[in-house]
Amino acid sequence: MLNNCLDQMRAPSSETRIFMRCDVNFDQSAHGRNLNTMIGRAAHIEFLETDIYARFIMWSFPELFR
Repeated sequence: MLNNCLDQMRAPSSETRIFMRCDVNFDQSAHGRNLNTMIGRAAHIEFLETDIYARFIMWSFPELFR
């Protein structure tokens, strides 16, 4: 997935491209120590299931979603 994003940014184009990274820290202590928490899968799932983070990004950077 990362390579696909980077390939699109590297491709020649007359359009302006923006690559944004958002760091979010989750308290994974409720999930315990398992494979999902160790490789970050649990955090990705929690990010997708909690819509407040997506709303925050949309409210903070509305110009990216026009």
